Amino acid sequence: MTPNIKISIAQTCPVNGSTEFSSQDIASPNFNVFDSIRQNLDVIARTVELASQKSSELVVFPEYFTQGSLDGRAYLAQPARHILQELRNLAVRFNISIAGTIVEPDHAGPQPELSPFVASPSDRVAWTESMRQFHPGTFTSHSPSHADRSSDNKDMPRAEEEQWQSQKLLNVAYLIEGGTGEVIGRYVKRNLWISEREYLHPGSEEHTVFQWRGITVGFLICWDLAHPLSAQLLAKQGADLIIAPTYWLSSDSEPAVNKYDPPTDYEYQLVQSLVYARSFETETILAMYNAGGDEPRGFMGGSGIWQPFKGKLRGSPISLPTEDATTDLQQYVIDLGILPVARKTYKIREDWEAEQR
Repeated sequence: MTPNIKISIAQTCPVNGSTEFSSQDIASPNFNVFDSIRQNLDVIARTVELASQKSSELVVFPEYFTQGSLDGRAYLAQPARHILQELRNLAVRFNISIAGTIVEPDHAGPQPELSPFVASPSDRVAWTESMRQFHPGTFTSHSPSHADRSSDNKDMPRAEEEQWQSQKLLNVAYLIEGGTGEVIGRYVKRNLWISEREYLHPGSEEHTVFQWRGITVGFLICWDLAHPLSAQLLAKQGADLIIAPTYWLSSDSEPAVNKYDPPTDYEYQLVQSLVYARSFETETILAMYNAGGDEPRGFMGGSGIWQPFKGKLRGSPISLPTEDATTDLQQYVIDLGILPVARKTYKIREDWEAEQR
């Protein structure tokens, strides 16, 4: 096990795509249906470069960091494989590992072959037409009801129509290895937040660990943190580092919580407590990186790294350009040598093993 590692946490504010495009939007010669993703990728590229310059070995981003919220924006999942390729390219270019989530369909529907992020204007038009055809409700100039879609798409093979209709959207965490760009860790979110259950599907595979630079690593995503068994399953497989991309807002418990006069930072306290508890009870280092941004919009940040004996660690700020004012980038030096001492002191894992015998 590597004794010390440098991890950068990028607390970004993902740009959300539009839930509706007008005919005037589409008529613009510069229209790009995935412009919000392009904006996020630009922020990510600048952040990855800065983290690399500070010799970080891993940079981690919040949940939804490339696409923003997909509530009412299912079309943003369609270029998922191209988003992943953009991140793989960055990992190779800057020789730094990258972690975060991408919402992707469980199987691909018919779509243009070229990436919309490197395509020519004519290729971007092809992507727009594809999204108009299969996500008509997003385009006010082209919004037949679902009942009328078959007549609107007379020339579309029925097999293609069924491919789109049967898609399920999954929230997937990736760890991409620096230098090689290989995907070495992948996990589909199992415990969906209540509102996510309207448009996402939970993963069905059990939590598993993987190896990164001699370290045993596992993923949790956001609401997984409220389920102790999820973290325990990773610990029982020997996890030393748990990575938890998160998109947790200060308004998530509303309106139910409001009538009980909660403290103004109730949601913040809740998340911080959950992360600290999961780190302690599993005797692991836990990196939670939440979305940041404007407080009136519910963004509360609170990202950090927790470990036994130290609690929440103090990071070193990394300066960012003015156009990334909503991003907070911190570097942490992690001492993995603490873990054997913590496990010998608390013996939580040892107790679990004894119970299983």
